[in-house]
Amino acid sequence: MMINEFEKYIRCVTRHMDDRKAAKELVLEMREHLTESYEEQAALGKSHKEAVKFSMDQFGQADPIGADLDKVHTPCFKWLQISIIAAVVILFISFIFGYFYANMEN
Repeated sequence: MMINEFEKYIRCVTRHMDDRKAAKELVLEMREHLTESYEEQAALGKSHKEAVKFSMDQFGQADPIGADLDKVHTPCFKWLQISIIAAVVILFISFIFGYFYANMEN
């Protein structure tokens, strides 16, 4: 069951995330949980509007959740790239200083 309100809510959450792979996985998981919660609430006799609101309220406000999820799912690759670049620069500078030191005339 696709509920348009859920899709809008999920887009609001995931638009904050830079990691597209994690966001894609999160969409599926959130859709499943929201739909399951909706069906439980509808089975308890709540109206469509009440069941939708209850289900989304269980997750919380979309913007803060999306920002927090982005922090959690920040790819480690960024830090790996920075580390590799720093190591290459340090090695390059070391070779230059080593070359000049070896060729210095006293």
